[in-house]
Amino acid sequence: MHEQALNILVLRLDNHAGAEEYCVTHAPAECYNTIFLELLKIYLKPASMQVVVDKTVSLLLEGSVQLEPALNILDRHASEIPAKEALLMLPSNIPVARLSNYFAQVVEHRTHNARHNMAIKNVAKAASLQTKCTLFEERGRSKTVGVDTVCGVCKKRLMNTVCLLTSGIFS
Repeated sequence: MHEQALNILVLRLDNHAGAEEYCVTHAPAECYNTIFLELLKIYLKPASMQVVVDKTVSLLLEGSVQLEPALNILDRHASEIPAKEALLMLPSNIPVARLSNYFAQVVEHRTHNARHNMAIKNVAKAASLQTKCTLFEERGRSKTVGVDTVCGVCKKRLMNTVCLLTSGIFS
């Protein structure tokens, strides 16, 4: 469905801004990067498209490689497009200097993600360490239970009952 809409916007209407806007507004979150890859594919590896004008007339639109719109998409949406797939689609004769903005954004995005993931990992480690410390402190506590000890929850005498010490319920 998205492929057809993008083909019409790019090949038939020659509306690059509309195709980009379509990607931004119509892509569900789970396939956000794939719709931009689809747009790049249309720009860089265009296929023929048969458009039915009415029941009796149909047109065959031949696409040509549109490098500049593809590079503009890469520059504006570098973080949404998987670098490996995008680079495999690009022709080999593009100067690296033309892709420098794209590479800078990809490196910045990946560095940000790595730091974010490291921060989450360290917060989880700290929470785990805090839980282990609390557990160690609780295991070190002791309480003498005698025949006159009363349960803090049910208010009955414990006498010869086996019980579990939880935080401060014995009086």
